[in-house]
Amino acid sequence: EEDSGATEDLTPDDNEGAALTAVNCLDVPHPRDLDAYWDALPRAEKAAGVYGTAGVTAELTCRGWPSGGRTPHRVDADGVVPVLVVGTTGDPSTPYEEAVSLADQFPGGMLLTYEGMGHTAYGRGGACVTEKVDAYLVGLKPVRPGATC
Repeated sequence: EEDSGATEDLTPDDNEGAALTAVNCLDVPHPRDLDAYWDALPRAEKAAGVYGTAGVTAELTCRGWPSGGRTPHRVDADGVVPVLVVGTTGDPSTPYEEAVSLADQFPGGMLLTYEGMGHTAYGRGGACVTEKVDAYLVGLKPVRPGATC
């Protein structure tokens, strides 16, 4: 019998999904008691319809993970080339203030600010972001202090 390859098509090309799950589950505490999820469903549905209930059920993935209470640590990156950090002012997932803090922790760290909405800017923040990041990645061309797109 010939293998149709169906399971091969389901295999992700990378572990991005697994890594994101781990980060999200370890960031904040999640209830261990199933009743907490059942209790949250009506409130979530009232607030955001199917998007709210999808969020609650997605949180079940994190049930039982150790989490919360970790103090962010400072970056120790002596001896690296100057690092370019891109921060989006309207990123709902990674606060802009964290990009500012991260850039400040690298010796010679540079911050490129994208004034816009959405999670991440490279590849979706227009030519300004793409040109500056590409110039850095290809030729280590620095961005000027206060650079904004």
